[in-house]
Formats: sequence, C-alpha cells, structure tokens
Amino acid sequence: MWNTGNGETGNWGAHLIDDCRNDVLCNQIKVPKRIFTCGGRLGQKDAGETPNTMFTYFDTGGIPVIFGFSGVEAKAKRGATCPCPGANPGYIVYCEGGTYVKPWGPASAYDTDGKKIRTFSTSDYSLGAYNHLKNFCESVRSNDSSNLNGEIEYGFDSSFWYNSANTSYRLGGTWSREKALAMAENTGKLGDMIDEMQVFLATQGIALDETFALSPMLTLDEKTRRFIGENADAANALMDGRPGRGEFMVPVVDL
Repeated sequence: MWNTGNGETGNWGAHLIDDCRNDVLCNQIKVPKRIFTCGGRLGQKDAGETPNTMFTYFDTGGIPVIFGFSGVEAKAKRGATCPCPGANPGYIVYCEGGTYVKPWGPASAYDTDGKKIRTFSTSDYSLGAYNHLKNFCESVRSNDSSNLNGEIEYGFDSSFWYNSANTSYRLGGTWSREKALAMAENTGKLGDMIDEMQVFLATQGIALDETFALSPMLTLDEKTRRFIGENADAANALMDGRPGRGEFMVPVVDL
C-alpha cells in the first residue's frame, strides 16, 4: 500500500539501482533528467496498490538506464519469476565491445560473441551484507565518516531514483507500447524487456489488463530535486507524501 510502503521498487529495486549508479554511473548522476514508467499489478486480485511488474526509463543525459522487475510467481515453481538473460537479479551494461553482467556475486565481461573475457570478484559474497555492516559499525564507533566505504549521500541519491520511479508510475495512464518505445528514444532494450515479460505472462495465463499503465515523461531539476514542467504539480505532491500530524511532523530540511 502506498500509505505504508514503496513496493518492490523500494525493496529489491533500491539495491539494483544503487549498484547501477555506483558501478556504471560512478555516482556522478545524482538526479535523472527525465523519467517515465510503465507497469501494473498483474494476475493478483487483492487490495494491493503497488505494482508487481514495472519498467522505468531514466534519461541521465548520458548512459540511459532501464530498470525493470517482475514479481509474478511462476505456477510451476514456487518463488520463480520472469526469466531474464544474464543477471537474474542484477544488471547488464551494454557496451560497444560487449557486455558487463553483474548478478548477485562476481561480475563478468563478455565480448560481442558472448565469450567470457574476465570475471571480477573482490568480496566474499557468502557473507552477504556482513562487510558493509561491519564497515558502518566501525565508522560509527570511531566517529570518523572518512572510514566509510561509501558516502551516505550515495544512498540518499539512489533512494531519490526509486521514489521518483514510483511517483511516475502513480501518474500512469493508458498503456501504449508504441508510445513507450518512442519516449525511450528507441533504446531497444525496453522493448526486449517488455517482450520477455509478456512471453512469461502468457505461460501463466496472464494478459496485460487495465491495471497496466504508462506514465507521461516527467522532467526533474537536479538542484531542487523537484519535478518541473508538465505534470510537475501532481508529481511533487506525491513525492511530498501525506501531511504530517501534530508531534509526528517531519521537519523540512533545506539541502
């Protein structure tokens, strides 16, 4: 429910978006320039509001980022969801000379023929998030933020990305594949991801219904972290959230 949470985008999506911002964009893009989202809550007849299938296009002004997830469970195997190539879950960087594939665990580079060039591994993934938690606790105990492996601002920036994705989804209207691909400037991968999702849904007897929506393209101002231009008022109202109540009011902090 939007009143109490931010769905799968703010759950698992937060990690993937953060990884992409860290590894691919080198934490240089704090706020995307433009954004639109398509998605819906498919195959579930319940009171839930957040989408279980969603794709977001982030225009960074440089390398385009397309984020997607599907939480629709496969009938044949409990816990299994829509299959995707390479990293599941994870992300793929498409380069001129090949791809960089980063699942949970070591990353690998492949040439244009799909031949593995190199595997990168610098962490013991069997420990999960242990090393991150250890580093944070040690930095708190030493009262020295310079010991942190990553600046807290990086997490703040990544949180803004997934919150803006949810906001754009909530402004969604009638779905149109042609319009979505045109807004993504025919990046290509968005269409591939939607096709993969529809093939999987068909095997589960699920079709794109009226809950699947397409948002307008929204524009953001990096300095103010506010939406500007068309649909800005509605988007900013959603980002601001519900009004505070009495002693539970959250103070406004100027950045």
